[in-house]
Amino acid sequence: LGLLQIPFYYIPLSFSDIRPERLENSVDALIQIGNSWRLGIATGALLVSIAFFNFSGITVTKEMSATTRMVLDSVRTLFIWMVSLAVGWEKFQYLQPLGYVLLVCGTFIYYNLVFVPLWKFVTSKRGGREKMPLLFGETASSGSGVN
Repeated sequence: LGLLQIPFYYIPLSFSDIRPERLENSVDALIQIGNSWRLGIATGALLVSIAFFNFSGITVTKEMSATTRMVLDSVRTLFIWMVSLAVGWEKFQYLQPLGYVLLVCGTFIYYNLVFVPLWKFVTSKRGGREKMPLLFGETASSGSGVN
């Protein structure tokens, strides 16, 4: 991805005739980081947090499972949201918790953590899925045809 910055630097964007813009201006970004100590600290903190996240994700995947890593990734999203609310970077909106619940439910469904175990539990209480008729009017013993 770093190599894409070279051609992106030469792709012009024309939002105004006064100051020509580029699709990605890495030279200007490095100058801005060098001129602002706050931006430098933020960039360094971002690099450290990404490195820590990747290291912990690889460790969790190796020691536990990829499913656990994805659940912890959902918790990371919640943590970042809570910090941004506490610091004042975002204002609370009532749809955000609903979106987070949908995100977690989608993760649980994708990794078969919720509905597959629930389905197995329900069907085991009824005597198993294979004893249920497949079609209306079909008996489990006949296997085909309508009675």
